[in-house]
Amino acid sequence: MTRTLKFSAVALLAVVVLWACGGKGGAKEVAEKFLNAIAASDYEGAGKYATKEAQESLKMMASMAGSMPKGEPAKIEVGDVKEEGDKATVSYKENGTDKTLEMVKEDGEWKANWSKGGGAAEEAVEGAVEGAVDGAMDAMTEDTAAAHTEEGHTEGGH
Repeated sequence: MTRTLKFSAVALLAVVVLWACGGKGGAKEVAEKFLNAIAASDYEGAGKYATKEAQESLKMMASMAGSMPKGEPAKIEVGDVKEEGDKATVSYKENGTDKTLEMVKEDGEWKANWSKGGGAAEEAVEGAVEGAVDGAMDAMTEDTAAAHTEEGHTEGGH
């Protein structure tokens, strides 16, 4: 019985130590949290899982996103992870399109090594910009049509 109790105590201690040393999770878990935050336009939340360099891009994205209409969040499906030392490549699908995200270990924790030129955020911004441009074009078309209608009434009234 003493032997079983000692073994249980050692096993419990090992689990606690491994859990405490795990940081914020493996490359796949961190990538999933990062990508889902980006897809939801939660750039501040995504920053928790990004490299210091990527955080600068996220801050810029956050400042731009405030003035743009929000689109539907992208559907993210994280697939395989290829780890090579302190680097990893995460394969994922974004709305069915195959993509990859580079991960690096920074201060012992996995972080997304992301730049504003790729992935979910790029499409989110492109979609928002497209929506804003379409909205502006529609408004201009309506204003032009209204102006022509008013001119027609004015000319027809004389």
